[in-house]
Amino acid sequence: MTPWDLISALFYPVDEQLHALPKHPAAHLWPSEVGTVGLLHARKGGGNRAFHRWLTRAYRSVLPRLPERTRLFRLCKTHQDWTRAFLAAPTGLGGKLCLWLHQDGLVVGWDGATAHVPAHTLQWLIQQVDGRRMVLSDTGFHAAAGAPANRKLGQRGEWQDRMLVETVRSMLTLVCHGKKVMHRVWTYFHARLACTMAAFQVLVQWHGLQPNTSGVVPLSIAAFSL
Repeated sequence: MTPWDLISALFYPVDEQLHALPKHPAAHLWPSEVGTVGLLHARKGGGNRAFHRWLTRAYRSVLPRLPERTRLFRLCKTHQDWTRAFLAAPTGLGGKLCLWLHQDGLVVGWDGATAHVPAHTLQWLIQQVDGRRMVLSDTGFHAAAGAPANRKLGQRGEWQDRMLVETVRSMLTLVCHGKKVMHRVWTYFHARLACTMAAFQVLVQWHGLQPNTSGVVPLSIAAFSL
């Protein structure tokens, strides 16, 4: 799939989710266009400057009113909550590794924090479904007090669900360049994470979630490399 094909095809599922959002009278881009740019940046990776040059040089005809670089990324930061429209509904079991996944590997919820913040402080994600869903997590989310009743800890190697978490984390790291994000301000970094999660949701379901003969849904977004 060429970058042109991906941009054209990516716009459709984004517009399906965001088409009802109004466009500000002074805005250059529609919400669906802002969302498409954010997901495209999350998929391509690299810094803001390099991405904006690439987008301007190659695809100005698609986005003739593309704002200048700093304004464009302020839009992505300001409207990062739009990416919540792409999250999946929870299922009976979930895995948690700074991500909340349902049993097929789609992202139900997520949160991020700086390196010095203990992982168990992110347990508010699990508390959202306390009394309705059990969520599996690793021992990194152990807390001496205040742990949600629906959280179930598992030792390394105890559950096969861990492989699903590792598969998703690998795609976010290797294919979406998750360890090569160059933002220096936390709010912009958080917006990039939001776009990355939304891009993963769209691309991993591109051909539908079809289980194999073992009942496992194979996940891959490698075909969408830019």
